[in-house]
Amino acid sequence: MPTLASRAFTVIRWLMWSILIVLGVWIILEFTFPRVGNGLSNGPKSSAKTDVVMIASAITAYEAEYGKLPPASNAVSGDLLRNLLGENVGGNNPRGIAFLDVGQAIPGKKSGLYKGAFIDSRGSNYKIMMDTNYAGYLIDPIFGQTVKKRVLVWNPVPLIGWRKTANPNLQVMSWK
Repeated sequence: MPTLASRAFTVIRWLMWSILIVLGVWIILEFTFPRVGNGLSNGPKSSAKTDVVMIASAITAYEAEYGKLPPASNAVSGDLLRNLLGENVGGNNPRGIAFLDVGQAIPGKKSGLYKGAFIDSRGSNYKIMMDTNYAGYLIDPIFGQTVKKRVLVWNPVPLIGWRKTANPNLQVMSWK
């Protein structure tokens, strides 16, 4: 009959082998699929990048169709959003063309339409800047550089830290 000491030794040996097997599998997976970890953490950022490019493309398509930019707005909400979705608000989309097609948002999980605005998965409203004076360039609102684009769309990041500052490297921009 095995003693208590020999049974404890068997349990410890079993735990050690289990840990070694788990570590071995983890190391093999890490080398086999190195981007799995990065892909999971960048999911919301890549979704936001898709959104800002889609919004900028919708405004560019509007300009190509009507020969002018839509009425100025600093966010993708209100009349601008309704016109891009195909409504004729203020006579600014007389052909009723839908330049933008988005679903409903689930705040905290999925970007989309929520309470009359196009929000990201965190619930922040996308910001926009248009070259309404047709100068051919805009000033980058984050880094202050000249950008030769007609439309800039970005996803503001939440303020962090005790100083309540935003890390500009976390911004998602249509022009970068």
